[in-house]
Amino acid sequence: MTDPDTGDALPDRLRLGLLGKARVVTGEHAPGSPQWSPAIRDLVKQSDLVVVDVTTPRREIFVEWGWGIGAKKQVLLGVYRSGDREAHPAWVQERQLRAFGSKSEFDEFLGQVLRILDSFPDRVSSWVDDPCNEPLDYKPAPQNVVLLGGLEQWDALRARVAETAKENKFSLEVLDVQTRQNEAGILFDTIRAARKAATLVLTFDGSDCDLLACVAGGVFSMNDAYRIGSRKHQRKLVLLKRDGAPLPGLLATKPGVCTLSHIGESVDFLRSHFQQVNGSLSSAHSATKRHKAGR
Repeated sequence: MTDPDTGDALPDRLRLGLLGKARVVTGEHAPGSPQWSPAIRDLVKQSDLVVVDVTTPRREIFVEWGWGIGAKKQVLLGVYRSGDREAHPAWVQERQLRAFGSKSEFDEFLGQVLRILDSFPDRVSSWVDDPCNEPLDYKPAPQNVVLLGGLEQWDALRARVAETAKENKFSLEVLDVQTRQNEAGILFDTIRAARKAATLVLTFDGSDCDLLACVAGGVFSMNDAYRIGSRKHQRKLVLLKRDGAPLPGLLATKPGVCTLSHIGESVDFLRSHFQQVNGSLSSAHSATKRHKAGR
């Protein structure tokens, strides 16, 4: 997962440095659209290590980081120069960002790649637990909905989604990353929320908060389905944006993702979706009762 603006391509440098000890693949190896492509996501699933170049805080890169987390892969974050870390919000800077621009920096970076590949991943590096050994791995519950993003200007949305969730007996979790993006642990709370949700609503306003929303969307979309009874159902991803706010193409172009810009139509969509989920739950419950009665 590389940044095209960092001079010499990191994948090419890794191929030369690894000398065949490991295979380096990028999205260029995946057929199909340069936007949403299940082939790119499958490359992440099949990898032993996901190297993410976060030199420039691009939304697509943060979705790919979320894919790595969602697939429970070890992730190595790189920046071209040490000073490039200053372009990121605090929650990114608190992660270990390794520079690879100069020859000496790249040699250290390459050594870290080899050490990771030669080691057995622990629960923290596999994104199963956080550094405090609290669990990060959850199965989505059908009636769990999460609203996540910089929510300072979305008070009306928050109130109406809460009302709609209550009407349909859904459990709503709200994670306002605007007020918490400088707090330690916000990345891990974002991962938990994305994994617990069967319905994830992400807001985008063009600020740094969008980067955490991109990670959440990546974690969420790595695992598309949950079960009601014996049947699989698709998890629902909803993207809401303010005028002019860019959306990550890796999420916005994914089949089945709902992209909206008006609060009213968003609430109407969620109400209909909640009712469909409740209908599926009711049908599954009735089928279970009939099965027990027939014994």
